[in-house]
Amino acid sequence: MKAIELLAVGIRLCGIMLAIIGIKAISGHYASFAMMNYSDSVDTTPMAFLAVAELVIIFCASVVFIRFPISVAGKLIPFESSQPLSFSDRGADILAVSLCILGVYILSWALPDLVDNGLWLWYYTEERYQLSGQYTGTIIASIVTLVEIAIGLFLCLRSRGFSQLIWKLRGAT
Repeated sequence: MKAIELLAVGIRLCGIMLAIIGIKAISGHYASFAMMNYSDSVDTTPMAFLAVAELVIIFCASVVFIRFPISVAGKLIPFESSQPLSFSDRGADILAVSLCILGVYILSWALPDLVDNGLWLWYYTEERYQLSGQYTGTIIASIVTLVEIAIGLFLCLRSRGFSQLIWKLRGAT
């Protein structure tokens, strides 16, 4: 199995996870909008458009990850390798691919979470909500999500160097 094929398997699994996250988001948005519309305190039309846009992005990414994992893996793989992976000889390559898969997985939940936090921050920007604990909690959650995105991008784009560092720390030759 080549490194690109191994990464493609992980990307396809991330696509399946994105589809599950999208289905969960549908039920969450439905419940949120039902409560907001029940209270009639705010016009939810712009938020509904953003929620639909979020779901479209999630499901489009899911379709791309499931349908074209080799193409996505070709863009993400940190090195060129046409030789098959041997689990005994090329441990550093397997580690690099595993870290890249972990980065894609982290990004697959952090990016939709960032959009969700942005929607809630937009809702809480009214003066009466800015002093509440929910506003502060959402800001903290947004900062944590940005750190998760940074870690995911680092693992995707720099996994080769990171795996070499781990390999050297482990003392393997």
